[in-house]
Amino acid sequence: CSSDLITGFGKPEALLGRSFSLIYNDEQIEWIRQNVFPHLEREGKWHGVLNAHRKDGSLLEQDASVTQLEDGTCTCVMHDITGLREREKTVVRSERFLSNIFDSIRDPFCIIDRNYTIVRANEAYAQLKNRTVDDLIDKTCFRELQGKDAFCEGCVIRKTLQSADPCAEE
Repeated sequence: CSSDLITGFGKPEALLGRSFSLIYNDEQIEWIRQNVFPHLEREGKWHGVLNAHRKDGSLLEQDASVTQLEDGTCTCVMHDITGLREREKTVVRSERFLSNIFDSIRDPFCIIDRNYTIVRANEAYAQLKNRTVDDLIDKTCFRELQGKDAFCEGCVIRKTLQSADPCAEE
């Protein structure tokens, strides 16, 4: 990516030899001095997230990789992850919302994937099976609940996966 797309300062040369303060505020510069520079001295490279500002003042979250060269100078590769962070926040909010709904279901309820692995179960389901939710998650239903090495005879989950028709079992 060219720097005009990331920072708004035009060509990459516009940033060469310029002060950190061009894109980082005082707090971020101090954090870089206390964390990144000592790590570079020890390891010769650093990778992490930095918060910068574009020329127009808008926030720019960067995935940054810094490598110290033999002459003591550094080379930096930055990727704009601002949009990625926003999408991650949206996913977290959606997950929290769905978890609240899932946890509020009073009837026994679980979700089992194509490998017959229990990926989600509510407390009512765990109580019905005399287990804790943690005991059930990431376990195959046939092994954990029936003590078998393969899916059960007449398995409603298998029937659902094969037919793609909804099936239910009491």
